[in-house]
This record gives sequence, C-alpha cells and structure tokens, in this order.
Amino acid sequence: MSVALRALAIGFAALVSTTAASANCGKGNFSGAYIGAAAGYAGLSNQMDTFNVATQKGDGTSAMIGGFTGYNIQCGSIVMGGEADLSYLGAKRDFYVSSVNTTFSSSTDWAGSVRGRLGVTLHPNMLLYGTAGWAYTNRKHSFNDPDTPLSDSKTSTVSSFIWGGGVEIMNQNRWSLRGEILYTDLGSDNNTYTTGLGTTYVNWKDSYVTARIGLSIKLGDRERDYVPMK
Repeated sequence: MSVALRALAIGFAALVSTTAASANCGKGNFSGAYIGAAAGYAGLSNQMDTFNVATQKGDGTSAMIGGFTGYNIQCGSIVMGGEADLSYLGAKRDFYVSSVNTTFSSSTDWAGSVRGRLGVTLHPNMLLYGTAGWAYTNRKHSFNDPDTPLSDSKTSTVSSFIWGGGVEIMNQNRWSLRGEILYTDLGSDNNTYTTGLGTTYVNWKDSYVTARIGLSIKLGDRERDYVPMK
C-alpha cells in the first residue's frame, strides 16, 4: 500500500473512531437491517489471445436483476455496514475467427458478492458511500467449429475483488432508493481447444461493470405516522 493510501486509511479510521466516540451509534436513519431488489445494466468486457490468432477484444451487454440484504450501523454522519447480493446477468460476447472458421464465446450468467460499505450522510436522509469486497461469478468459455463439427466449453465460478460506490436516499425512515456502480475484474483463464484444423490455445481476460438502481426496506421499523401540519 502506498504512503498516500496509508495516510488516507489512518485518517479515515481516526475520523470514524472520533465520530463513534462522540456520537450515539445505532440511532441514525440508516441504522439497522434491510432487504431489497435491484435492476439495471451489466457490461461484460473480454479480451481473447490465441497462439495463432491476433488479440481480439469486445463487449457484451445485458439487463440485470437481483436482490440484496445487509446491515448498517450509523454513528453521527458516518455509516458502516456489510452487504450481500446475488444477480442474474446473462451477458455474452462471441468472437469469430475466420482462419479456423470457429466461434469462441465468453458469457456470464450470474454473479454475487459480499462487501463492506462505508459512507457519510450529506443530509439526514441522503448517504454517499463506497463499497468493496469479494465477488463470486459464474463464467463460461466455449467454442464451436461447424465444419467438424466440434464444440467444447468450460464453466467455473470465479472469486475476485469488487469495488464501487453509490448514493442512497431514505424515505419515511424505512424505504430507501439507491443508485450504484460496481466493477469486477475476473482475471485470466487459459483454455486448450482441439478444432478441425488442430489445437488452439486461448487466454481469456474478463471483467464486468454493473450500474443498477435498488429499492430496499428496513426490517423491524414501521413507517412514521402521517401528522398533518397545523
């Protein structure tokens, strides 16, 4: 970790410690357990390097939908918590290699993560936060040679780092609307395929970005009664 990052981490830890010591923790609007659903956009970025073909790059996009649950502790203006989510993506990218008349494919069907969240309230009902943790993603690499015909595929669950951030707005101390962006780098995957023209060695590099809107409800709280203004 660089000196600047160390200084930033120490400074933020001191801020959280000071805030926690001087504030009544657990009493803010964002404190407590919650559960929700999210929908949005998933963008899959792929790079394919082969032994006998030049590098190819491309993107695959799809809609995404999923759910999440978590718990927050609020100390003054500082909000700390943990969250888990699971989503369906269905993103895919095909690469056609004319020299071997073969189509190679990379796809991601579902993804989930376990993350920490740390943020600050800009308003009693508005939270700006960053999040980071560990993601687990279903990834499939395959090829299809129509001349032979030969086909093969490899499916695996990949663990990797995920990070991002967002804004969350609370309504009636119970319902919350958020918008967030998350980035995940799945790293590389080496495969050996036997096509009609011989053996092809392929190295895949995959990553994806999700941009989504979520709606959640705090558990254990009832909505405030409406009191008309006099």
